[in-house]
Amino acid sequence: MKVHGSVLNRQMLMFIDDARTNGRRAVQETVANALWKRNEEFLSALDDIINKHRFLHHPIYQTKESDFPNKEWAKRFYLGAGKLTETITNGVIHALSTSIQLQSRLGTKAVYSARFLLQINLLDELGFRPESVKVGCYAGHPNLSHFMLLVETLSQIGVSLQELEAYQATDENRNFYRCFENNYEDYTRLICVLALFDKVFLNTVAEWLLEVANFSGIDVSQGYYSINVGDDAAADTWYLFQQAIIPERYDEMRVLIEETLETWAVWSDCLLA
Repeated sequence: MKVHGSVLNRQMLMFIDDARTNGRRAVQETVANALWKRNEEFLSALDDIINKHRFLHHPIYQTKESDFPNKEWAKRFYLGAGKLTETITNGVIHALSTSIQLQSRLGTKAVYSARFLLQINLLDELGFRPESVKVGCYAGHPNLSHFMLLVETLSQIGVSLQELEAYQATDENRNFYRCFENNYEDYTRLICVLALFDKVFLNTVAEWLLEVANFSGIDVSQGYYSINVGDDAAADTWYLFQQAIIPERYDEMRVLIEETLETWAVWSDCLLA
């Protein structure tokens, strides 16, 4: 894409290739230094709450491949995961829309910087890739979206797209999805839950998910398990959360995180049952 000097100055053009870093920097620049620092300290306190919660120390995540009940258990787990993958993607799309709620407090630049960083993550979710051999063209394919890669991966164990679409969620799974869906209209709460999910699932629980895949007979070298966006996604959503929160909502966010973790812990109890 040709970028005219009248739009971007020479210094900006020098760094245009690093979109993710540019997005994070732009997000931080919309918040006063004192508030950014105060929010950073609050996030550090939240880390302590998260790390001490029983969800992160749940015995299900200590189990290994040889400890899982049977292949039918694994199939039910993955059917629930399909709906969750769609819910996460929908959450990012809702966040793009509701980020307008930042405007009254932080201005228009805050909205566009947040959307810029969210869009990078949505592009990953929908199957875009950063490299392209064709000049002026995006790389990617709808079949590389996270959900369609999961569909491809689950076909290895006999789970079809039709089964995923027809899946009737358990009460525990519905409660899991509602942690996102019930917050679709409140940007700060939604970003809080997305950031929490990225932190504990894409990082902390990742090794256990590989154990489930190996037990199920899934080739983790391709398809859904070949996606490697965990660290980037987690850092992005925490940047966005640090931009969105204000001290007046600290207590609310603390309660939201504790309640969400407990919902996920109850979900984990059912996996162990």
